Amino acid sequence: MSDAVRPDSVRHSRADGRARAIDIYIIGLGAVSPLGHGVPELWQALFRPPPAPARNAIAGFPDGDASWRHAYARPGELPSAPGEALGTFEKMALSAIEEACADCECMDDGLAALLDEDLIVGMAIGTAAGDSERAEARRLAGGLDRLADCNPYRVADDLPRRTGLPLSGPVLTIANACAASLYALTEAADLIRVGAADVMLVVGADLLSRVTQAGFQKMTALDPDRCRPFDTERNGTVLGEGAAALVLASAEVVARLPRSPYCRLLASGTSCDAFHPTAPQPQGRDIRGAVNRALTHAGLDARQIGLVVPHGTGTPINDRIEGEMLGETFGAAAAALQVMPIKAHLGHSAGASGAFSVLAAAKALASRRVPPVLYLRELDPMVPLCLHAEAADLRTTACDDPPRALVSAYGFGGNNLSVVLEGMCDG
Repeated sequence: MSDAVRPDSVRHSRADGRARAIDIYIIGLGAVSPLGHGVPELWQALFRPPPAPARNAIAGFPDGDASWRHAYARPGELPSAPGEALGTFEKMALSAIEEACADCECMDDGLAALLDEDLIVGMAIGTAAGDSERAEARRLAGGLDRLADCNPYRVADDLPRRTGLPLSGPVLTIANACAASLYALTEAADLIRVGAADVMLVVGADLLSRVTQAGFQKMTALDPDRCRPFDTERNGTVLGEGAAALVLASAEVVARLPRSPYCRLLASGTSCDAFHPTAPQPQGRDIRGAVNRALTHAGLDARQIGLVVPHGTGTPINDRIEGEMLGETFGAAAAALQVMPIKAHLGHSAGASGAFSVLAAAKALASRRVPPVLYLRELDPMVPLCLHAEAADLRTTACDDPPRALVSAYGFGGNNLSVVLEGMCDG
C-alpha cells in the first residue's frame, strides 16, 4: 500500500459534530452504463470511438407521436434476484453497488469483510428523476395516486435493504437535477468527516424517460444525431441512462485494505446561479466560483491540475460558457491540460452523470492514462481548450507530485459543484 495513507495522522471524531480533518478515499467502483455492464467494459470503451445512440431507445410515446426517441441505453437485461420484483432502477443500482463492493478487495468478500469490524456504513443516492419507470407506469395505468404511493424519489426506502449489507449509518437521497450524484458524493464525505459513518456507498442512477425526453426536446436541447461536447457542429445533448457506484472510506478503513485506493477526495466547491431555471449565468461567473472554491479548499492553483472531466453536455451555449471558463481558469496551462468529455460515450445520464465523471477520473488517476477524444470533428474556436485525439499519460506538475483531476457537474436551478481528486503517490 502507498505510504500516502497515514492513519496515524487521523484525528478522532469531534463531540460537537464538526467535520474532522481527515482524508476521504475512493476504494471501490461499479457501473452499469450504455457501454456495458461493469467498470472494465466502460473504461475500455472510452479508448474507442463512441457509439451512436440507439434510434428507438425510449418507449411509451403514443403511436404517431413525432417525438425523438434516440438515446444512449443500457445494453441488454440485468439479472434479478429470485422472488424479487425489481424495477430497472433498482437492478441497475444494485448491480453497480455489488461490483463496487467486490472491487474493494477486502479478502474474499469485498466490502462485507470489513463489516465485522464494527464499522458504520451508510448510503447516499443521487438521482434527477428517481425511479421514473415505475412512476410513469402508474400514471399511464390511469387515475391519480397519492404522492406517498408513487413518489419516484423514495428509492432509499427499499434499495438499502436489497443490497444485503447491514447499513447502520445514514441513508439519504439527493435529487437536485444533473448535479445530484456529485452532491451525494460530497455529502457522503462530510458524513464520514463528522463521524456519522466510516464507509459510505455513493450511487448515482437515472433512467431514460419519455417525460424527460419530451421536456428536453421542447426546450430544443437535444441533438438529433449524437452527443458532441465542444464540437463546432454540436446542437444539443442526447440523454443516457445508467448507474455508477463509488465506495468512500476514511484513512482508518483504507489502512485495512490489501491495496491502495483509487484516489483521494481533496476538496469541493459549490455555487448557485439563481440566474435562470435551466441556463447558466452567461459569463460563467457561478461555475467559475465553484471551481475556484474547490481549488482554494484544496490549497492548489489551476496549474497543479492535470485532468479535467467537464460537465460537457453538448448544448451550444452551456459548452461555450464552460469551455471559456476553463480556458480563463487555466490560462497558458490549458494547452497541456487533459480533457475527458465522457458524455460523448455515455450521453447525459442526468443525476448519475457526476458519479460517472468521478468514476472515470478515478480510473484515469489510478492508471495514469487518459482516453483519447475520438469523436471531435472540429473544436469550437470559442472554446480555448485542447482535446487530444490520442491516449496520453497523465502528467504531473512535478516529479514527486501525484496526479490531480477536477470534476464538475451542473444542474437545472443553478446547482453547480466541482471537486478535486488526487491520485495516490507512487511507492
